[in-house]
Amino acid sequence: MWSPFEDDMSLGVPAAAAQIAQAGRTRLEETEFDANYGIANFTNEEIKAAFLNAKKVRDAEIEELKKEGKLIGGVVQIDM
Repeated sequence: MWSPFEDDMSLGVPAAAAQIAQAGRTRLEETEFDANYGIANFTNEEIKAAFLNAKKVRDAEIEELKKEGKLIGGVVQIDM
């Protein structure tokens, strides 16, 4: 699956991490062996916009965690 973020590491890495997290939510047998089942397709403009919005929210959360001296974990969560 092609990603519009492939040449931008600041977006491509979090986008890929979000897709990996999505892939881990469903057993392959439940997808009828469709490897793309439930995984964000960033060529879809609506999904791309949802990711970019979710990343802005996550970036703000990360900045707050930094200010508080807390550990940063997790990935961008996309509502689809």
